[in-house]
Amino acid sequence: MRIPVTPTSDTGLRVRALADQAVAAALESDWTRASDLNAKILETAPDDIEARNRMGRALLEQGKLEEAKASFAEVLKAEPYNSIAIRGSQRIGSCSSITPSRPSPPPGPNPASSSRTWARPASSA
Repeated sequence: MRIPVTPTSDTGLRVRALADQAVAAALESDWTRASDLNAKILETAPDDIEARNRMGRALLEQGKLEEAKASFAEVLKAEPYNSIAIRGSQRIGSCSSITPSRPSPPPGPNPASSSRTWARPASSA
């Protein structure tokens, strides 16, 4: 006996398949593809907390900090104690507070690549 597929279950299957693909993309560090797949899920299921967390991580990995922050904030609105969103938000905070320890060298010749050779001073023994 065959069970008919209703639109609701068909949508659920599609979302699950997209979620599996999004996870696989993330495991391969294909963050652009992961964010695209999660965006498709969120079009269909805007309240999908897992997809929103995955989206936040994918955006974070792409350096899109403001978008990632917004994604994690949406999760925390719905679930204030969501550990994934809390960790993601903390990572964004630590990424945005990183400053270079020293300025970049000015353009021009690099003294380290000088063609000079240095001789060891003669010992006075």
